[in-house]
Amino acid sequence: LIDNSANIPGSSYEWDFGDGNTSTQNVPIHTYSDSVGTFTVSVTVTSPDGCSTTELNASTVVVSAYPEADFELESSDTAMFTINFTDLSTGSNISNWYWDFGDDSTSTMQNPSHTYAGTGTYTIQLIVENIYGCTDTITKTLIWCSDMISSNDTIVLSLYPQAAFTADPSVTTTLTPTINFTDLSVIVDSMVVWSWDFGDGNISSIMNPSNTYSDSGTYIVGLTITNAYGCTDDYEIPIRIKPHYEVKIPNAFSPNPNGSNGGSYNPLALNNDILYPITRYVIDFHMRIYNRWGELIFESFDIDIGWDGYYRGRLSPQDVYVWKIMLQFGDGTVVQKAGDLTLVR
Repeated sequence: LIDNSANIPGSSYEWDFGDGNTSTQNVPIHTYSDSVGTFTVSVTVTSPDGCSTTELNASTVVVSAYPEADFELESSDTAMFTINFTDLSTGSNISNWYWDFGDDSTSTMQNPSHTYAGTGTYTIQLIVENIYGCTDTITKTLIWCSDMISSNDTIVLSLYPQAAFTADPSVTTTLTPTINFTDLSVIVDSMVVWSWDFGDGNISSIMNPSNTYSDSGTYIVGLTITNAYGCTDDYEIPIRIKPHYEVKIPNAFSPNPNGSNGGSYNPLALNNDILYPITRYVIDFHMRIYNRWGELIFESFDIDIGWDGYYRGRLSPQDVYVWKIMLQFGDGTVVQKAGDLTLVR
């Protein structure tokens, strides 16, 4: 503050800054701390001979806090690339809003709407100004994937990509467990990442991968695609790898001539004296043996009991016999087979 009164040498001064603080300096400097408002400054000047004068309205000081710019945005329900901006700035006496939408378009409305020409990256800036000329600036990022908006530094307008793929085959067995996957995704803008999860711990990032499964089961295969703007979509389908039900039955065997053992056998033994199917995963079983005249001479409902070559307590003669077998496996698959074998004595 500069005293504009007559500067008589030897004069004294008493300043009142309107906030409870005073000064006796000729040209004082005063800081209004933690005070916002309008302050009336007065000064009393006393000459060396004791004459004094008081200026009650020597100056009016307005102290204003800076505004804090902020805004939020949301996509319009009626237009694909139209965004509605809502001013959230704080601070008293804000009078001006200057919007820059990042595509050479601007607005001075408090809560504008703006329609972008299409997908792309845009930087949005808002400057707010109060009646005292104090300003604040903020920029934000919008990532818009169709109906999803989030804010940070830049604005991205992009539609969701649409993930899709096929599997060939979608059902197979452990004998041929390799599946080929073909991406059918609808690419919006440009694709950055294919992220495959084959459901067995294996993953891939190539467009059209293959995967070989090491065991039977149902696997959920998922694909996540991400475009250049970080917009993602997911798609998944089940893949079924069935056990390969290999059933082997010898075409000849030599029964033990020392007597029947009831058909029990050790699958690890090398003896070929019991007729039984070589297979796994069986939950239901039925085997029948017929002689050349069509007579049923043996029947078993237990996978662990085969034919030991005996019929009614006597060793059957060397001949050709017919077998029929039904097996049901753990996943419900039923296999029926028939054939002939030679009993060798």
